[in-house]
Amino acid sequence: MLTLLLLLAQSQPVIVSKAEPGYSEEARRAGVNAVVVLSFTVDAAGVPANIRIVDGAGFGLDERSIDALRAWRFKPGVEIDTPVRVEMTFWRENNGPLASLNFKLPDGASRPELLAGHIPEAIDLSKESRLRVSLTVATDGAAHNFSVLENPTQMPTKEVFAAPREWRFRPASVNGQPVQVEGVLTLSRPDSLVRQAMENAAYTSLPAPKLLEPAEGATFSHIPRRVRCRWEPSPGAASYLVEWDYSDSGVWHAEVEHTTGAGFPTRDTGIEFTFVGPQLGRWRVWPIDASGRRGTPSEWRTFSFTR
Repeated sequence: MLTLLLLLAQSQPVIVSKAEPGYSEEARRAGVNAVVVLSFTVDAAGVPANIRIVDGAGFGLDERSIDALRAWRFKPGVEIDTPVRVEMTFWRENNGPLASLNFKLPDGASRPELLAGHIPEAIDLSKESRLRVSLTVATDGAAHNFSVLENPTQMPTKEVFAAPREWRFRPASVNGQPVQVEGVLTLSRPDSLVRQAMENAAYTSLPAPKLLEPAEGATFSHIPRRVRCRWEPSPGAASYLVEWDYSDSGVWHAEVEHTTGAGFPTRDTGIEFTFVGPQLGRWRVWPIDASGRRGTPSEWRTFSFTR
């Protein structure tokens, strides 16, 4: 999963710490590529406020994006009351289109959850085009009543319709009773900026590195607070990106290398860094292939300094 952040404001707030949104299990099952657009303001404490969905993707990704944004913190003391936009891009690297599935729900209704089915990949990505299809999810969870709403390039729809006709949902419900709802499936070609980011930084199949040291929960008391991290090579990796965070009042703050803006790059299978203070920390490692794309990250490991 790649998160592409585009803050659109005349005066951009300064991010102090942020959380990455993870795929929902629903989106993972369906192989969804998607972009969620949010808007928010920043209060005087540096906390996001007035969060709303500008352009949702469905599949549980809207909720994941909101949860991640709520954990962001900005430089306090400068209140931003002009809405800021952020795009969170989810990419499965399956060469499929960007997809969204949004429903018109009655008051108090839960949205349908896709339990079985996959996003159709039979779409011509060589053209700037967008296909929008309306559908109905019945009380038995089956999808019916497909109708083309937008198809400017007259894209053949037979193959595109074949996959959704096999979809099965947990139906929408009100007070525990299933209800029929209407939705719109949108399939589109990623714009050039999203595609470039996908090509440069999307996940690959590189396996997660196995961490060697320090062990989970290691405690240190030496000064200077130097920490040596080591891991086993990840097959196919040309380099690695190391992230480490420190905890302040229960909130994780990232230590960031300024040239990458994401973490500390290295071609070795070990790195040494100086930790910020007598507190809790954590670290993990990403494998990077020869094209600069990230593989599967390792798990986080925590450590602490007592002085």
